[in-house]
Parts: sequence; structure tokens; C-alpha cells
Amino acid sequence: MAEAVDELLLLRNQFYLGSFQQVINEATNPSTTPRTDSAKVERRVFLHRAYVAQGRYNLVTSEIGPNDAPELQAVSILARYMQASGAGNNAGKEAAVGDMGTLMGEGTNGLSTIVQLVAGTVLYHEGRFEDVLRAVVQSPKNLECVALATQTYLKLDRPDLARKEVEKLKTWADDATLAQLIEAWVNLYSGGEEKAQESYYIFEELASSKVSTSKLLTGQAVCRMQAGRFADAEALLLESLNKNAADPETLANLAICANATGKPAEVATRYLNQLKDASPNHPFIQELQLKESLFDRAAQRYVL
Repeated sequence: MAEAVDELLLLRNQFYLGSFQQVINEATNPSTTPRTDSAKVERRVFLHRAYVAQGRYNLVTSEIGPNDAPELQAVSILARYMQASGAGNNAGKEAAVGDMGTLMGEGTNGLSTIVQLVAGTVLYHEGRFEDVLRAVVQSPKNLECVALATQTYLKLDRPDLARKEVEKLKTWADDATLAQLIEAWVNLYSGGEEKAQESYYIFEELASSKVSTSKLLTGQAVCRMQAGRFADAEALLLESLNKNAADPETLANLAICANATGKPAEVATRYLNQLKDASPNHPFIQELQLKESLFDRAAQRYVL
């Protein structure tokens, strides 16, 4: 029997590479409507996840209703969570987390790979990493669930477990776009010039054979930064900035490069201000604010 054709392969790869506007264009093109009902639902899931990635939360919550598939309702809850998080609305975040738990517990929703993945994404942002793993390990042959599990292992400083995921992937999805990205992430976390170079080649090949996006350019830049080649990294990041002037990872790394290349302090400050505007709760901003607070507290001990 011939293998079933993945009608959403192009859409998936565009999403994984961070080409969110292309996802939206493809998913709203009537001529590419998939044949099966499940694929139609999943196409809408990718469409609204792309809107979430662009920060268009109200559009998502207005287009997804209570009678839509649970997979779509999960994305609507994700949009509410991200909107509340960006606004510093803790009550809104808690409500979204509670609603996701309720959705997971209804009928067979918890068995849906997409619901598991989106719920795991919310839990990841909450820092509930053990719960993330409980959600996504139920689907060991779903690439996105493996990707989220791998990111979680790295967040927990368990590169050994992340590397095991990479090795398992090579037995069934070695050539998949997301599988290559996962390997590049693990290589970068592992450190060392050789692993950084391997990751650079992965990002470069994907950019040349698929589409060059801010995600891929920033990935290449981080590889160069690990090798101490900050000027090369800065050039890649500026190219990324031309593609997406509000990309948080690009702005965070540009601030680092500005300091590393001896730019005037106001250059790094400008990038940081842009980052605060684009992503107020970005981990880099939170870490910087924590360090500034600790420094101020320490300095007060020596006030005359």
C-alpha cells in the first residue's frame, strides 16, 4: 500500500522555519484546501498558530468559537494566555491555564496530539516543565511533541536526554525539516566550535533549500557568536532584522553583539528598548532586570 500523502507538508515546514506570513497565505488559499476533514482542521490550527506567533491574539479568539474542534479551542486558549502574559495579566494567565486543563479533561481531548502539544506549550511558558513532558511524551512519533520535549530537556539542563531524542529521531525522521532543527538546537546547547559549525551548516542548508527566515538567520548568527565571530553574527542579524524588525531573538542577540563588537552603549540600549517593546517578558529582559535589581541592592550596602 502506498504511503498517504501529507497534504500539509509545505505548511508544516513553513511554520517550523518561522515563515508565518507564508503559512497564513497558504492556509487561506482556497485552491490548496485539503481533502480530509482532519487535515482541514489541522490547516486551521496552523493558520491560527501563525496568527499567535505574529501577536494577533484578538483575531484568533474572535475566529474560534465554542463549537469548533478542541484542537482549535486549545489554540484560542493559547492566544488568550500569550495576550495575558504580554500584558502582565497574571489573573488572565491563570484563567487560561485552568481552561486548558478543563479542555484536556473533557472526553477524549487529552488523546489529541495537537491538544497535547498546545497544552504543553502553555505549560512550558508557565515553567511547569515536568507537566510539559507528561503532556508530550504521549506522542513519541510526533515531531512537534519531540521538539517541545527536547527544548524542555535543554531548559532543565539535561542535554543527555535531549541528545537521546535526537538519536531516536534519526531512526524515523532524519531528513525532516523539524528533525534537523532539533539537532541544530541540541548541538548549539552542547557548545564547542565543532558542534556550532555543524549547526551552522544545518541552518544554512535549510535557508538555501527552503526559505531564509529570521529564525534561520538568527540560528546561523548564534553559531557564529559561539565561535567568537561577532562581526559575522551581526551581519546575519541585521539581515534578519530587515525581514522582521520586531523579532525578539534577533533583537536580543543584536544587543549582545553590539557590546561584543565595542559599539557605543546607546546602540545596545536601542536594541534592548526595541526588545522590551516587542516582547516585554522576554527571558533576556527578565534576566537583565534581575541582575540590575541585584546590583542595586548590593550597591545600597555601600552608600555613604
